[in-house]
Amino acid sequence: MQRWFARCLPLVLAVAPASAQAEAARAARAQQAAAAAGSPAWFDHGCDVVEAELAHDVAAAVAAAAELVAAAPTHGPGEVDIAEQLHRLAVALHEGPARLASTSATPDSAWSDARRARWHTLRARLAWLVDRPTEYLAEVFAGLTAARRTASAPLLLRAAWTLHLAVEREAPTYDETLLAEIDALRAAPGATAFAAWDALNRYWRAGALHTRTERLAALATIVQQADAIGDRRTRIQAEWDRAGIECQAGPTDAAASALASALTTCEQLGDRRLLAVALEQMASLELERQHLDAADELLRRAAAVTAGRGFPDRDIEQDHLRLQLATRRGDTAAVAAATARLEELRQAEARRHRGYETLREQLLSGERQRLDLERGLAQERERGARQLATVRTIAAVGGLVALATLATLALLSRRRLSRAHARLQEQVQRADTEAAARRGAEQRLQQLERADSLGVLASGVAHDFNNLIVGVLGNADLLQSGETDPERRRLLAGIAAAGERGARLCRQLQAQLGDAPTAAAPFDLGALLRELQPVLAAGAGQHVQVEVETGPDALPVLGHATEIEQVALNLVANSRDAGATRIVLRAAAATMTAADWPTAHVFGLRHAGSYVVLEVDDDGEGMRPEQIDRIFDPFFTTRFPGRGLGLAMVAAAMRHHDGTIVVTSAPGQGTRFRIHLPRDAAERAGAAAAAAAATEPATPAPMAVLVVDDEPHVREFLASALQRRGHEAHCLPDGTAIDQALVRFAAAVHPVALVDLTMPGLDGRDVLQRVRAACPRAAVVLMSGHSDVHLAETADQVGADGYVAKPFRADAVVRELTAAMQRRARKASAG
Repeated sequence: MQRWFARCLPLVLAVAPASAQAEAARAARAQQAAAAAGSPAWFDHGCDVVEAELAHDVAAAVAAAAELVAAAPTHGPGEVDIAEQLHRLAVALHEGPARLASTSATPDSAWSDARRARWHTLRARLAWLVDRPTEYLAEVFAGLTAARRTASAPLLLRAAWTLHLAVEREAPTYDETLLAEIDALRAAPGATAFAAWDALNRYWRAGALHTRTERLAALATIVQQADAIGDRRTRIQAEWDRAGIECQAGPTDAAASALASALTTCEQLGDRRLLAVALEQMASLELERQHLDAADELLRRAAAVTAGRGFPDRDIEQDHLRLQLATRRGDTAAVAAATARLEELRQAEARRHRGYETLREQLLSGERQRLDLERGLAQERERGARQLATVRTIAAVGGLVALATLATLALLSRRRLSRAHARLQEQVQRADTEAAARRGAEQRLQQLERADSLGVLASGVAHDFNNLIVGVLGNADLLQSGETDPERRRLLAGIAAAGERGARLCRQLQAQLGDAPTAAAPFDLGALLRELQPVLAAGAGQHVQVEVETGPDALPVLGHATEIEQVALNLVANSRDAGATRIVLRAAAATMTAADWPTAHVFGLRHAGSYVVLEVDDDGEGMRPEQIDRIFDPFFTTRFPGRGLGLAMVAAAMRHHDGTIVVTSAPGQGTRFRIHLPRDAAERAGAAAAAAAATEPATPAPMAVLVVDDEPHVREFLASALQRRGHEAHCLPDGTAIDQALVRFAAAVHPVALVDLTMPGLDGRDVLQRVRAACPRAAVVLMSGHSDVHLAETADQVGADGYVAKPFRADAVVRELTAAMQRRARKASAG
């Protein structure tokens, strides 16, 4: 289920009659007292009392529902069950769904449509609260169908608003039809109780069209409207929206004030789940403000509110926030624990949501067919009415002429009706086809939205991870520079190599997400496999022997080392899944002519030339020829469970490298993959890189470097690295104290500023402007964990003298600072 339901779910119960308002509760009690005790009207007004209290005082709703349960046995069919459902709903909100015993009661034939509508809608709201979406859909559609057969606007509005929360994003086309049905009831008796909630929904639908000031004014009006009628649920939602707007504006004090107001209202309401949501939102804001201890305390309070009480969506959200907190603190144990809990919770969520998508499409398809048939019948009735009027007019003329005309019209009418029926059938068929196409488009759009959300998340993770790797690589370099013990130097080299591999992985991740294309670089395939052997052995498992055979000569490849690592890992995993007990990886040079290529099972272009060959040979179960033809197809797999994406990624990597794959396999004889990578381009690129390295700028006189970065380990590494190389380093955690630091900085002989692009408060662009104003001759170099291309474009736009992408090594930083200072000096002399 999409994460947007986290916003909608607290609103499911806000759509009860009288909008759960205090004034409505008093009016409902007065109407109940005026009705004859034990009559259907008395019971209905009692239900309205409970519904009215649910959005003003949940504890009062529990007491009112208990009174109704005690009196219900004297009433008509279904009233006992409905009273019990109301009580279960109130208790679930006040104490948690885990306190409730399961029930399987169902309506019988003696129930009225009004009783069925109330019953099914109550069941839908409770099913949604405990995150059982398939049960929710079945109940809410049943409630809506029963409500349409009644003359009760509150019953129909409650069911329609409840369904709207699910289809607002998942089926927007149908949701527009549903909202039109709701709008038609806005002036009906009893509909005024939904006024605040309706106003908030209309604001959400048109909010993007207004300025920030207009949106805040609209929310203030909604809050006043909710306060006037005692609708605390709508007030909470409006306060949360106000907090989101204030948070986007920059300073977060106003957002914190809005969240605190919402928290107070939640405590007054007595809804345990909404109280947890309020605490979580405050914790999220404190994480953004880098107040980690305050965020931790708020998460503890939220857990105390919901722990063990049956709110699975809150458990997932709280563990997401704990994972963010642990990541920012660098607590690897807490990160691992939160990740493990999230995986368990997601598996449980997948089990609860199994079959939901299919059921939703079936129910919505039925609704669309119903609407199409209703429109067709309405058109036929209108046409028949017009024809009847024509017949009556002609009949007034009288006589045989009228009778003849009537006979003619009847014949023509029959023909028209026959043609109309055929057209209607054609329209229904076309509507079904268009509906299927819309469903496919909606599904593709949802996939794109999920991929986009995942891309944003992964890009942020890569950025933060790049910052962390700066500390790993930098401190490993600093320790190596003063270390004489060969064993310790070997271990430190291993740490640095692992950090470099993590950096390559982040760059590849950013490239896959579209942040930037990664530039191809030469690397030695033999050295890469030797470094990767422990990882390959771990991936294959303790029962599989993994060997790496490479010669002493360099095997240069021009491409992406991270992709080739992934190719090796995927091929080893494929061999392991095929039951292999021994896997051998070989790397060697080869020269291929046109006649050397086999005639079958060759994937990619067959060119004559020099190649570096990666061979993966196993003794697994092997494959049949028809299986080999499909192994690189996405989502084709012979394994269960499996997704078939591993070898598809191998084929994609080969396309990126202009490589060719040759597969040899037979059942019972194992499998051999031979990956051919062009060699000539790699040798030329290596020679160019060596020539470029020979022209590096000379180290100037000692520089005065002003380092501005919000990550402590980055500042500590840069300070140590620069000071060891004879330069002066002055570090700031952000741009707030930049003006005082610039007084000393401007007097230096060789001033250079090294500024992080993304920081809270003043970011890198603001700091650059302050440095330019205080010391125009100073060079400014930007640094960031974002992609190289994004950083280069930003540096060019703001007029920086250079840039360096995280993670970096100390020598690379000094080279870029030197080059930037020389560029600045040339600009000054040219100007």
